[in-house]
Amino acid sequence: MEQPQRATKPLAGEYAGFHRLRIGDIRVIIEYQLMHIVIYVYKVGWRKNVYS
Repeated sequence: MEQPQRATKPLAGEYAGFHRLRIGDIRVIIEYQLMHIVIYVYKVGWRKNVYS
């Protein structure tokens, strides 16, 4: 993923500072650091369950 900020959406509230990557009905909550070229996967799950 060359530019994760183009494929993700910033989150608010409890997940402020994280981004959402959408893959069909699955959501991946990630945090990335462009200076270090690192992407941390925080949580993966179905849309109805991932934010709870």
